[in-house]
Amino acid sequence: MAAAYACRLLAAMGASVVMLEPPGGSPLRTHLRCLEGTAHSALFAFLAVGKSSMLGDLSAMEDRQRLDEELNRADI
Repeated sequence: MAAAYACRLLAAMGASVVMLEPPGGSPLRTHLRCLEGTAHSALFAFLAVGKSSMLGDLSAMEDRQRLDEELNRADI
């Protein structure tokens, strides 16, 4: 949660933030109770503001290559 919150703060300051989520999505999506009418929790909704998402299975070579490409473009 701490890393997700730190990234939320970066996004709030104007950074372009991309979450890498495992297949099936981040565990924070269903942490605690889901919001009525949605498939994700209030915590995830709060922490995901201003971020984009990328699904990736780090055991798959093509997904690791895609992550490497994202990291090569990153400023941090």
